[in-house]
Amino acid sequence: MKNAIKYMLMATAAATVFAACSDWTEYEPKNPTDLTKNENKEDYYANLRAYRNSDHQIMYGYFSAWGGWGGASTTLAHSLMGLPDSLDMVAMWGAGFEYSEEQKIDLKMAHEKKGLKCLMCFIVHSVGVGITPSEITAASETNPVTFTNRNGVTGTYTNPLKARRAFWGMDPDDGRNNTPEMDAMAVRAVETYADSLCYLIDKLELDGFDWDFEYGYSVGDNVGDIIGDQGTITSTAAHDRSLAFARRMRENLGDKIFIIDGVPQSLQAPEACIYFDYFAHQSYSRSSSRSDNNLDNLLNQTISRFSAYLDPEFIASRTIVMDTFEDSYTYDGKQYFGVPLWSLRDGTPAITADCEFGNTNNGMSKADNIEVQIPGYEGSVFAMARWTPIVNGKYVRKGGIGAYLLEKDYMPSGWDTTYPQVRQFIQIMNPAAK
Repeated sequence: MKNAIKYMLMATAAATVFAACSDWTEYEPKNPTDLTKNENKEDYYANLRAYRNSDHQIMYGYFSAWGGWGGASTTLAHSLMGLPDSLDMVAMWGAGFEYSEEQKIDLKMAHEKKGLKCLMCFIVHSVGVGITPSEITAASETNPVTFTNRNGVTGTYTNPLKARRAFWGMDPDDGRNNTPEMDAMAVRAVETYADSLCYLIDKLELDGFDWDFEYGYSVGDNVGDIIGDQGTITSTAAHDRSLAFARRMRENLGDKIFIIDGVPQSLQAPEACIYFDYFAHQSYSRSSSRSDNNLDNLLNQTISRFSAYLDPEFIASRTIVMDTFEDSYTYDGKQYFGVPLWSLRDGTPAITADCEFGNTNNGMSKADNIEVQIPGYEGSVFAMARWTPIVNGKYVRKGGIGAYLLEKDYMPSGWDTTYPQVRQFIQIMNPAAK
């Protein structure tokens, strides 16, 4: 709760700071190399960091072009320093746990100059996912694995899931028919897992963790022995383990950032909401409801779930809505991300026009290519940037927006600047002072 109260107090105090420092954003370079022409770089970066610390709608992105590419050792397309300067936070999607020297330098520069926040992120439904040693998860009938776990128990395992559970101190047969002792073992394992994640975050000098919480979606062997989404544990066990994970992560992270993304309104332990800095919804526009009303519904579900513990307006101010750059379309010779079909609260679009789709996975049929609705704000991600929540009958500020696979906007077709749309999203939410 202390973390939530801290942000509530900051909100009013920071508003005046933002008004004083937002004017610098008008002059952000359109390409990273343009910054060499700035004669007063230190003032520029100082203003940038002041903006970053102000109360504003954030721009967040999942960046997969860094992992495995060597960071600044290749091109700005694969560099944190090549990202838009006004980008607030980035999830290091697929970056792994070992960084090259070039990546370390790139990360240090992005931290110190831009104030960019960089988060570890992956799907966590079960204990040990992502960081269990490969020799443990390689267990099979033809490759039995023998080890002594952290509880001093020695066993031989031929099933990778049972081996993983045993490695972290759980009963390998953890499930719906647990004894109280087995459930207690699982809670301790959850806490140990959280400790290990936070150790890696500190070691890699990252700024926090994004818990990719895709409740109800099939994600391989990530079978839900923390969150209970695959019916393998009881709802009581799912509540206790989810609460233990969130609480332990917050204790270890301290003032670092802790986000829950995906479907946060499905969290089995609603009281854990006090431990998160942001609630990020994967409100991808390929879904059937491409509208402001859909975003309203997501917010209302989150408020309904957490309002016993947090003020509804505060929940709105920490809510991020996200789209995916896996989807794209072409309009007027330029590639846009998301989809062009979007409705306002009254059900009407702004304009209609012809377009071609760059991805057939956006949920639209060939017939839609004849004439589709393209709002004046150029489609779904622009719409999310413009969306303003309504709480108790009044407009309030949202937390911001996010995008999956941010790097696709580095130099999209038809544009002559890097990240042209991301820069526009930021300006829509936080217009530069004139």
